[in-house]
Amino acid sequence: MAGKNSYIIPNDSSVAKLKNFLHIFSRGKQRYAFATVANRLWKLSKEEYDLLKSLWDGVPIEVLRESYSKFFSVDDFLNQLIEASVLEDGGRSDILSNVTSMILLITERCNFSCTYCYGAYGEKHSEMNLDTAIAAVNLAVNLGVKDIVFLGGEPLLNWPLIKELTPYIESFQKGISIRITTNGSLVTEEIAQFFDEHNVEVSVSMDGPLEEHNKTRQYKNGFGTFDAVQRGIEILQKHGVLKLIEITHSRRHGDILKQIEYAFTLCPTVSCALVDGRMGCKHDAEVVRGDDISVLYSTVLDFLDEHDGEEKCLLGIRELYDCLCNGKPFMPSEHLCSDIESRIVVMSDGSITPCPEMVRPPYIIGNVHTTSKEDFYMNRDKVLAALSRRNLKSEWFSNICDTCIQHVNETEGKFSYEDQEGFGKCIEDLLIRIDRNNG
Repeated sequence: MAGKNSYIIPNDSSVAKLKNFLHIFSRGKQRYAFATVANRLWKLSKEEYDLLKSLWDGVPIEVLRESYSKFFSVDDFLNQLIEASVLEDGGRSDILSNVTSMILLITERCNFSCTYCYGAYGEKHSEMNLDTAIAAVNLAVNLGVKDIVFLGGEPLLNWPLIKELTPYIESFQKGISIRITTNGSLVTEEIAQFFDEHNVEVSVSMDGPLEEHNKTRQYKNGFGTFDAVQRGIEILQKHGVLKLIEITHSRRHGDILKQIEYAFTLCPTVSCALVDGRMGCKHDAEVVRGDDISVLYSTVLDFLDEHDGEEKCLLGIRELYDCLCNGKPFMPSEHLCSDIESRIVVMSDGSITPCPEMVRPPYIIGNVHTTSKEDFYMNRDKVLAALSRRNLKSEWFSNICDTCIQHVNETEGKFSYEDQEGFGKCIEDLLIRIDRNNG
């Protein structure tokens, strides 16, 4: 890939800067360089790769110029990489975006005891009352929220609140959409008809056919929940309100394609998430880590390639691959997760947080009963500053995708990836796939 024209003389300083923007890796006899901000991939010769590796290892450039001059112009080669790779992000805005989505955690009760559940649902029994829910909706209207989501626990355990609150939300005539994520087991004809009449969009969590679903999504007595969930889905289908099937894949499951293929028989839009969590978490045995991440991504992408052109929409795994494919420079969010820049969560007691997984100081923004709009914005600024990407120990792939709080260790306000090898290898494998598909 060496260039022809030299316009500067690279030195150790410019090479050190290049190292911050370029990741090199190999698989067998194939060698690559990837611009981690510019989103460009190059296939390297053995000599080009060896040169970069030597530079990365600290060998001075003047030592290598002569050694590699018989293969190519070292200066031309490095200039080409520097010009194409060293892109500043242009600076991120310190102005936070408006809040557009609010999640209402209306109950921490759950009638399931899923093996990979990260919450304390079923252990805690707190439930949002109508006063708190109305205060939350009032705040949502004042903030200009466009989307309200009912979440739990199992939100249908607090069905009376949903039934009362939905017309209240509609009374503002602000065009606020209403959604719910449920395990589906408590759905009745009355509930589905209500959702249809009030344009409530429903997502159901289901982990595939009976033999896969019942491995993880169980009642507290250990019995499987498949039959109850399937019955709820059929009722929702009949009323035309089922919009999404949400799959979760854990290490306990078998073939992920069994889960996905079954979900597509129920709904044309499916999301697929891999169980995450820190080492030692209560569902540690379920967490997908290391090489398994790459294997699962490859399996799913092969499936999507085979079904290209069909009316199937798979959310989750596909987004990262498409992001790498589009060739556009990465513009990461200011924060670990871009969702928290436009979303808030109201817990059952009225506490406001950026995420259901951040229900502890210093991530409490306030309470819907006591926090004014002005105080909300001031407190939100402080909380999100603590979740700044600047507090994350950088890895070569840090610019490429969001970082869930479940993927990092936290020490005195600083974050570091827990499974950096697994994430890194997955992205390398996706880049190799792109190179292979591009011929």
